[in-house]
Amino acid sequence: MFNKNFLHHHITLFIFSALALAACLAPALSSDMQVTFKTNEKWEAKMEIVFDRQTAQMVGSQIDKTLNDNVAEAQAEGIKIEYAPPVTRDNGDVVYTIRSSGQGLTQLNGFMFSNSAKIQTATVAGERQITFSYRPTTSIARKNTFTLIGGKIISSNGRKIDDQTVQWVNPTTTMQATLTEAADFPTWLPYVLIGAGAV
Repeated sequence: MFNKNFLHHHITLFIFSALALAACLAPALSSDMQVTFKTNEKWEAKMEIVFDRQTAQMVGSQIDKTLNDNVAEAQAEGIKIEYAPPVTRDNGDVVYTIRSSGQGLTQLNGFMFSNSAKIQTATVAGERQITFSYRPTTSIARKNTFTLIGGKIISSNGRKIDDQTVQWVNPTTTMQATLTEAADFPTWLPYVLIGAGAV
């Protein structure tokens, strides 16, 4: 059916093991990966995978077991994992959401991209910038969306959603972006502190 070593060398043994399981029978409807770069090389990632009802019924228990079995392995590498039970939409589609976070761009590259991405940092005019380059080699879902979030998008070959966000849909070439790090606190926090100070 599939080789476990194959799973461990994919973009992430935790997230894409679920996709590999389902791909034995049918592709996922969509996969949406989101990575946020924060200060001091902290990072956050979110993966949302959607299956139709029939596929979820066939492989749901296997997916749950695979995800749960790999939590300990990821945590041993200093990666925090949050995996909630799947949610069924009104149309019957089943959504799996996995969140992860850690610190260190080398850790991120190994966990999310099997060390096949190029993630480098540089300080330009006193501003810390991240240069990201990655070409997907696996397309298991029918629609694959990849999103990067930072403090500011400086340049990219993707679609700029806003000043902090760039996105690619079904990328077939190398994704490239240069961005700054996002602040490691909620965007609303400064306003709360200012308000508290005023009081």
